[in-house]
Amino acid sequence: MLRYFYILFLFVFLSNSKAEEKIYPYKFDLDSTITGLVISEGHFFKNNNLSFVSIYNTFKFENKPPSILFFDQDYSFIEKLELTSPQSTIHRNILVFDFDGDSFDEIVFTITEPEKIWFLYYDPSNEPQIKTKIFEIPIKDNFDKINCSLTPAQIEGDNFFELIITISELIVRENIKRGIWAISVQNKSTIWQTYSAENLTKSDPINFVYGDTSYIIYSSAARITNRNKLYYSKGNYFHFDLFSGISSTFDTNFARNKNAILDKNSDDFSSDSLAILRAVDSNNKLLWKRSVGGFHTSAVLNKVQINGKEKLLLACTLSNKSFLEISDPKTGAIEKRRELDDDYNFYLYNDKIYATQPRSGIWVFDLDFNLIDSAKSKLKYSPFGSIDYENKQFVLLTEGPGILQSIVALDDELNKIAYLESQGATYFLPKTKVISAYDSGKRNSSLFRFKPVEWYNQISVDMLRNLVISFLIILLFTMVLWINTLRVSWKKIKKQKEELEFTNNELKETSNKLVQAEKLAVYGTIASSIAHEINSPLGAIINSAQRIKENKNANIENNINLIEKAGKRAKSIIEKLLIGSLSNNADVKTNLIDMLNEWKDLSIKQFENLGINLVTEISENPNLAISSTELNQIITNLLSNARDSIMDSGGEQKVISIKSYVLENNYTIVFSDTGSGFSSSKLEKPFEAFVSTKEKGKGTGLGLWVLKNILDSVRGEIKVKNSAIGAVVEIKIPLYIEKIGT
Repeated sequence: MLRYFYILFLFVFLSNSKAEEKIYPYKFDLDSTITGLVISEGHFFKNNNLSFVSIYNTFKFENKPPSILFFDQDYSFIEKLELTSPQSTIHRNILVFDFDGDSFDEIVFTITEPEKIWFLYYDPSNEPQIKTKIFEIPIKDNFDKINCSLTPAQIEGDNFFELIITISELIVRENIKRGIWAISVQNKSTIWQTYSAENLTKSDPINFVYGDTSYIIYSSAARITNRNKLYYSKGNYFHFDLFSGISSTFDTNFARNKNAILDKNSDDFSSDSLAILRAVDSNNKLLWKRSVGGFHTSAVLNKVQINGKEKLLLACTLSNKSFLEISDPKTGAIEKRRELDDDYNFYLYNDKIYATQPRSGIWVFDLDFNLIDSAKSKLKYSPFGSIDYENKQFVLLTEGPGILQSIVALDDELNKIAYLESQGATYFLPKTKVISAYDSGKRNSSLFRFKPVEWYNQISVDMLRNLVISFLIILLFTMVLWINTLRVSWKKIKKQKEELEFTNNELKETSNKLVQAEKLAVYGTIASSIAHEINSPLGAIINSAQRIKENKNANIENNINLIEKAGKRAKSIIEKLLIGSLSNNADVKTNLIDMLNEWKDLSIKQFENLGINLVTEISENPNLAISSTELNQIITNLLSNARDSIMDSGGEQKVISIKSYVLENNYTIVFSDTGSGFSSSKLEKPFEAFVSTKEKGKGTGLGLWVLKNILDSVRGEIKVKNSAIGAVVEIKIPLYIEKIGT
C-alpha cells in the first residue's frame, strides 16, 4: 500500500504546480478567420459601416494575379478587386485615409512588379467608383526587396490631401532606387521628387501645417554593414562594393554613366553612411536639416502635443546608445533631450514612449523623458497597438521570435494581463478593436477580440487543490480494486503469453527454413551455371581422348595439350567457387565489382546466348558491410529475375542495367531491366512470402522476401517499382567501416 501513497503524493505535487500556473484576467478570444491578410479597416462604402481590408497575394507557381478582399463587420464578403498580372505583389504598407473630405475613407495600395512599383487609388464610396493608378516608379530586378511608406499631407492648400511616398530597397546594390515623392492624388501627377542614397523608410514622414506653410519632415537611416557604400550626386548613383572592389555609376533611369564625377559638395549629395533629419516646404525647399548619427543609426519620428503645441519627437538608435529629443518643427531647434546608455527600439502610444530590447525587457518614459516603469523579459517585446477597454489603457505587443512568438497585453504597471500563442504578422485595428494574426502557410487571418476571462476559468488555487485531492482519493480506491482484478486474471494472462511465445518460436523456425530453402534455390542456379561452364572444357577433353583412341596416327602432343588446357579451365572455375565460399568466413566485407566479376565468370554466357546485354555503370567500388555469399545471393537472384522477366515479355530490347553510387554512409545499387515489370498486386505487397509472378512451378515466391530479410540484417534497404520500360529494384547497403585496433 505504501506505493499508493507515493502516487498520491506525486499527484498532489503536480496539482499544486498546475494550480500555480499564471491565470490572466483577460484573453484574446478568436472571433473569426478570414481569407488573406487582414491589414486595415475603414468607412469605405455608402452604408457607412466599418469594413475590413484583406490582401491575398498568390505564389509564383500558381500563375494567378493577387486580389484585394473586403469584408463587413460580421466578416461577410463584400467585394473583390483582382489585379491583372500574376507578377504583381500587393505590399502590406497600404494607406487608409479620407483624401477628399467626404467623410468616407479611400485607400492607396502599393503594388510591385518586376520593372515598376505603382500605386492604386480606390474610392468605393464615389459614384461611380474610382479605381485608378495615380503614380508609378521604375525599378529594376530586385522588386521583391523594396520597402515603401505612404503619408497623407497638405501641400497644395486645397481640401484634397496629397500623398508623400518614400521608397528604399533594403539591400544596397547596383540599380538601386531610393527617394521621396510628393504626389497629387487628385491630378495623378508628381508635385516634386528627391532622389537619395539614404534609407528613408525607417520612419514615416510627418506633416505639420502652420497657416499657409506646410512642413514635411522626414529622416533617414544609415547603413549597418561595411560591405557596400552608396552615394547620390548630380543625378547619379555611385555604388561601391568594398569586398570585390567593383564600383558602378548609373542615373535614376539605370543608365550607366562612366563619366559622372562624385561631387560631395553638390546640393543633392547624399550618402547611406549618415542619418539626416530634414524639413522641406510644399515646394520641396529645404527649411532646415541636421545630422543625427552615422554608421548603424536609425531614427523614428512622431508628432506629439506638449502644452497645447505640436512638437516633433525624435527617437534615435545608434550603436550601443540611444537618445530622445523634443524639437520645434519650424526650426529644428532641440528643446529637450535625454541620452540612454544602450540601443533601444522605440514606440509611441498614448503619449508614452515604450523602449524595448531583445532578451532584456521594456521601459516606459513620459514626454518629459522621465522613466515611469520597466519590466524584464527574456524574449523580445514589439508593441503594435494600444487598446482602451473599460476605461483602461493596455498596450499590445508580440513577445518572442518566430515559432516562439505570442501576443500579450500589458497594463499601466507593465503586468502581463493577457497571453496568446500566435505566430505570424500581427496588426491591431483600433476602430473595431480587432487583432489580426496572419498565417502565411494557410494564407488566412485569425481575428481576435480582447475580453475578460470568464469566472469559471479563474478558479482559486485552494479550490483546485481540493478538487485534485478528492479526485486522487477516488482514483486510489479504484486502483486497489483494479489490482485485485489483475491478480485474479494473472494466471490466464501468463498462460496466453507462454502460448504466444511458443507460436512465435515456431514462426521463427519456419522463417529460417524458408530462408535456407531459397538459399538452396540460389545454389542450384549457381550449380547450373557451373555445370554449363564446365561442360565446354569436359567436352574438349572427351573429344581429344577419342581422337587419340580412334586414330593412332593422330597428333598425340596437340591432343594432350588440349586436354591439359581444358582441365586447367575447369580447375579455374572450381577454384573461383571455392574462393567465394571461403571469403565469407573471413571479415564480413566485400565489394560489388568482385562479386559481379565472379558472377560473370559463371553465368554471363547464359545471358549472352539468350541475347541479353548487361550494362554496368559503377562509379565507385567501396567495401560493403555484407558477406560475399549474401551479396552473391542478392546479385544472382535479381539478375535471374530480370532474365526471366525479359524472356517472358518477348520484347526486342533485352537489356539489364546495373548502376551504383555512394550517398552518405550507404552504397546504392540500382538494377533495371526491359522486361514486363512488376504486377500491380506485387507492387502493393512486394516482400510478402509465397507470392510469385512467375508461372506455377517456376518460382517459390520467396526471392524478394529473402532479400528483404538479408538487407534488414545488415541495416540495408530495398525498394521496387516499375519504369516506363520494365522493373527497377534499388538496394542500399551500409559502407564497411574499419574498426580501429583490429
